[in-house]
Amino acid sequence: MRLHKKSFYWLLLLTFGLIGTAIASYYHRYPTSDDAWFAEQSYWLLHDGKVRSEFFSGLLDWDKNYLASHKLFILLGAFLTKLFPDNSYGIKLSGLLFFVLLVILLTNYVWQSKKSIEDFKIKVLVVLLLLFGNTLLVRMSFENRPEMMVIAQISFKTSLHAYFCGYFCRISLAGTPQWRYFCISRIFNAPTHQIRYKSVAVYSCGYVCELFLFL
Repeated sequence: MRLHKKSFYWLLLLTFGLIGTAIASYYHRYPTSDDAWFAEQSYWLLHDGKVRSEFFSGLLDWDKNYLASHKLFILLGAFLTKLFPDNSYGIKLSGLLFFVLLVILLTNYVWQSKKSIEDFKIKVLVVLLLLFGNTLLVRMSFENRPEMMVIAQISFKTSLHAYFCGYFCRISLAGTPQWRYFCISRIFNAPTHQIRYKSVAVYSCGYVCELFLFL
């Protein structure tokens, strides 16, 4: 991929302008109700050893025990709460950490598929433009919600699949039943019917993470 020098500089200016705007928006970001609710679950896990919610006291006994939680995410929130007590910015790092991980994973994928350094520069700018130009992603990148963890987990799992098995599942299919069927089919080597043990290890780790996230 090649761009005229002037077009490249405009792309560079626009991309870094969006990145700067996103970073500036993190300062004095108001806490949301979801920030508080997930932080409360992490707080009770840290202090009582179980997840519960006083916000919904009286509803299905959630004030005593809340089982339908994103367990791995709440555990991370408890760690951040211990690290940054009484700090709303500290708990918001749960979204930012995985947004940064997502940027690194996508940048690494572009690097692996580059044809030249110039090709890499243009493609990585386009990726950053799409990420930081998405207002929903920018908003959720600094919120205490599990969506960024889920997106980063899917990207990480597909990156592992590309690295170990030589295949790449499209991110547009990630998280769907079709994606899972595709992954399972790649565990077996069709011509020889041999099991791909690296694939088994990669997907086992991924599904264990999903169990923590959704059960």
